[in-house]
Amino acid sequence: MAIPSLGGAKHFIGFIDEASGHVDACPLRYKDDAAESLLCYLKWLERQTGNRVKCVFIDGGGEYEEAVTILADDGVDVITSAPYTSQGKGRAEKLHRTLHDAVLAMLSHTGLPAEFWAECLMAACGIRNFSATARRRSKRVRVLSP
Repeated sequence: MAIPSLGGAKHFIGFIDEASGHVDACPLRYKDDAAESLLCYLKWLERQTGNRVKCVFIDGGGEYEEAVTILADDGVDVITSAPYTSQGKGRAEKLHRTLHDAVLAMLSHTGLPAEFWAECLMAACGIRNFSATARRRSKRVRVLSP
C-alpha cells in the first residue's frame, strides 16, 4: 500500500493454509520483516493446531533467505518458486489481489481514511475465513510476497 497504516506498515504478507483454506495476513513496516513474520506465523500455527508444519511454499524473491535456512534446519521442506514469476503462485497471487481489492472496497464504502487499510485487511481475512469455501487437499502453507 502506498500510504502507511496507523501502525506505520506499508506492506503486508499473506498466508494460506492449504489443508484448511484458512487465510491470515500481517502488515509489515518493511519488506525485510517478511522472514521474521513468516517464522512467527508458523510457530503460532503449530501452537494453535498442535501439528508441526511439514512443508512451506514461498516465493523466490529473496526476502526469506534467513527463514529458509532456519526452516530447513528444523526439518521443514521448503519449496521456492522461481524469482519474479507469478505463474507458479496462482492461488497466492489470486488471494493477494482479492485481499487488496477487498481493502479498497471497504475503504471506499465506509469513507475511512486510507491509513485504516491494515484494519480493513484483517477484516477481509476474517470475512474470507468465515465464508464457505472448498477445503484444500494439500498440506503446504503458501506465503504471499510483501
